[in-house]
Amino acid sequence: MKYLNALQAIDTLKALQLLGITAYPNGTYAKFSCLECWEDYANIKLFGEKKNVYYCNKCKGAGNILTLTLKVKMLLDYNEAIEFLGRTMTSQKPITEELNLNYELEWNEKLDKAGYTKEICNKFGIGFPKGKTMLSGCIVYTVYNEQGTKIAYYGYRLKDYKPVFLKSFNPELYLYNYHNIDMTKPVYVTNAVKHWLMIFRDVNQNVVALFDLPYLSGRQLKLLREIPEITFFGYEEEINPLIAQADKFLENYILIFKKK
Repeated sequence: MKYLNALQAIDTLKALQLLGITAYPNGTYAKFSCLECWEDYANIKLFGEKKNVYYCNKCKGAGNILTLTLKVKMLLDYNEAIEFLGRTMTSQKPITEELNLNYELEWNEKLDKAGYTKEICNKFGIGFPKGKTMLSGCIVYTVYNEQGTKIAYYGYRLKDYKPVFLKSFNPELYLYNYHNIDMTKPVYVTNAVKHWLMIFRDVNQNVVALFDLPYLSGRQLKLLREIPEITFFGYEEEINPLIAQADKFLENYILIFKKK
């Protein structure tokens, strides 16, 4: 397994537990006693960009879950460390209970200019939240699990299009719009929710999107395996990392690149 793919595939909390390291999750990070200085906590990224990379503010020690494994299990080499951690997959359970939070999302001219009709926004729960919330200034998408239960809100800040979401939401566990797709027809897959609309307008509802992760988690691969025919669609530099995984773990998929 390639180095980057190995980092992305490893379940952080499960790996730390396997190493005998006590971790304290907090949002997108978890903290643990730094093995370099033992005087402060190091923070390790749980998912997203730089997943499984850690850093200590006290001693400036840094590394990732693989280098950490080599420190704890000193007799292992790199390949043995990957094999040791290979038993770990995403262990957090998907949310099944409906979100106890209700944003009132409104449609406006900004959405209209971006191609989001009022009908689409009302149907899929897309819009700008009214009032002051952590997603103020964001285009917000309502997220549902495979059963159609509302579990989260996912937003993009207009000023830089960076994703914003609640700490209880793990983007590795879901595919946007999965609950709406027709399994008897080809399903399009794109890497970001913000790209979802440009495909949706052409193929109606049979589009699912990743939540801006540069990889497919074990659970996302499991969901995609249930689809008979998949088409990956997106910009080449963003889609290529996904295709590397698809080549190994998926069948019956095709690829379409979109030019910028």
